[in-house]
Amino acid sequence: MEFFKTNSKRREVLLPLFEWRYLGLSELREASNYRGTRQGLSKMMQRLEKDGLVESFLHLYANRKFYSLTKTTFRNYSEEPWYINQEIKNHDAVASSFLFQIRKVEQVTEAYLNFPIGFFEERTRHRIIEPDGFFNANINGALIRFALEIEINRKSSAKIESKYDAYYKSNEIDGVIYVFNDLSILEAYYKYHEEFLVNRLKNKSHPRIGFCFTDHLGAQNFDFLNMKRISSEGKLDTFGSLFL
Repeated sequence: MEFFKTNSKRREVLLPLFEWRYLGLSELREASNYRGTRQGLSKMMQRLEKDGLVESFLHLYANRKFYSLTKTTFRNYSEEPWYINQEIKNHDAVASSFLFQIRKVEQVTEAYLNFPIGFFEERTRHRIIEPDGFFNANINGALIRFALEIEINRKSSAKIESKYDAYYKSNEIDGVIYVFNDLSILEAYYKYHEEFLVNRLKNKSHPRIGFCFTDHLGAQNFDFLNMKRISSEGKLDTFGSLFL
């Protein structure tokens, strides 16, 4: 860890990327407790990118830049396996950003990505279901365990139904939040869920599933609490109403 020993400012900026995979500049500034200006952090990230320690990309529709560690940096400073798929970086950056921001909700006690590196290793049992991440919240005196699914592209009906089946068989998940930025994809998932309940289930009480829609998925300062949510029972509300 020679690099980290000789430059504490660089260490502080790089460490959050081991945990969160992708972060935008504002999120990185918050996660690293960077004390300088936003412009100063931007210049530091440019130097880190030039030195081959991080890489960045302009998100396809969020219209902002996200940073991640390079494969070489990760392998130099972690004994865990490399786990970034560049082909789905637009999706993964949104998942990272969403979970990072949701930690600020008063009722949320924990939020984390579902990938087996670092201190997440003990949670690999969740990978049977394979969501994008998890968050726990204290709601009306009870700890509720949520799985998060970010759905940018529509999957096959077989894959969708297989995921529903896994969730309804799980004893560890109390609720599932699906988030879409395409209304037609949300409608398809909701339809498949209704058909699944009719054809496959006798006990329909567990878990609760919510289908959320927003035009601003992944955007900076995204107001995720006010995005629209339709429950599995057909009730229209907001995502934030979960915590009331």
